[in-house]
Amino acid sequence: DVSRPIVVVRPLALETQAVQAVAKSRFAIRLRTDGRRYRWSIGPRHGTSRATKLRLRAPKKAGRYTVVITQDGLAHRVTLVVSPRKR
Repeated sequence: DVSRPIVVVRPLALETQAVQAVAKSRFAIRLRTDGRRYRWSIGPRHGTSRATKLRLRAPKKAGRYTVVITQDGLAHRVTLVVSPRKR
């Protein structure tokens, strides 16, 4: 009798709950994940990643946005507050 390996799946967890960024600047969201792929979206923009530090560019317009990160059908939300660029 051959024993089968056990695979432990660790659910995705957010370490960042809210982010402030300047329009068009880069920002990061920290996550705890087991390296499996997850999907992210900000309005119409979306993509996939496996990183524990998700680096994205803030939208051009100032305002309040929600970054949605989904893995295994579970959605996690991070509030993104974008301030206008200084001229």
